[in-house]
Amino acid sequence: MKSETRPYTIAQAYAFSFDSALMGARYDVSVALPASYAATGRSYPVLVVVDGNQLFELAVQIARNFAIAGEVEELIVVGVACPAAEGFHEFVRRRHYEFSPPGRYAFDNPLIQLLKERMETVGLDPQEVGGAPKLLRFLADELLPTLAGEYRLDMQQSGLFGHSAGGAFVLYSLLSDASPFRKYICGSPATSVSDGELFRMEERYAATHRDLDATLYMAAGVEEMQSAFMESGGIVSGLARFAGLFALRRYPSFRVGSDVFPGEGHTSVMPMVLSRGLRMLWGTGRGPDDEVMPTDGGCGEAKTPS
Repeated sequence: MKSETRPYTIAQAYAFSFDSALMGARYDVSVALPASYAATGRSYPVLVVVDGNQLFELAVQIARNFAIAGEVEELIVVGVACPAAEGFHEFVRRRHYEFSPPGRYAFDNPLIQLLKERMETVGLDPQEVGGAPKLLRFLADELLPTLAGEYRLDMQQSGLFGHSAGGAFVLYSLLSDASPFRKYICGSPATSVSDGELFRMEERYAATHRDLDATLYMAAGVEEMQSAFMESGGIVSGLARFAGLFALRRYPSFRVGSDVFPGEGHTSVMPMVLSRGLRMLWGTGRGPDDEVMPTDGGCGEAKTPS
């Protein structure tokens, strides 16, 4: 017989609002702790997920299942999101601004013209870009220190995941000396943002640095090559260009992996990106067929964090 309906919650997960003085905006922040967190006193790697209202639960479940299998270290997963109450238009406007490097579009390219038309259709100003430096400062100077005061974060194993416009922000962060992250998962990056400023940023970085002490995994789907709109964002072609540039730079401390998955599009590739990225960045070396007997399935009773 059916019991009384109750809200569905993720075990050992917490949520709060964060008002950023730097951004002059409010964020919804979600934190999911590992199954063993309450039973240990150790610090854990942290994965920050932008577009948290879309990708937080996906990242949590994939990370926890890999941890149960013993293939990936246990992680603290943090989702950072535009509050749902602000509406869809504000969500789209904020991510277009916050995830993009400074610059402006030049619309002489027909593919960029297509991007402009699509943006204007949903009421966006395509020139409202350039918020990435402020967003990175918010994460580094406001959010992460606050979280580190409440949870045991291993910042030497800190990571950032973003997809699409969020993937562009991942590449921006990777190439920024202000970044607090050491590991990066980049899904289907919109590399044409700000008229290709990310590539100019990469050139400036290469001219002034001999090394890049980081690990990057980036991927997209083959079907994204079939879409004129996706190509207007420089998704697959931009990813391939970055992969080639990084191979040529030969930074001694830099590890990078990349894939373009057959049969996958802009949305369906998301779990593939996370799956491969988590195993590359925090993999234990255990194979997928090794037998593991979990003690509680990672679904233990939610506890107040210590």
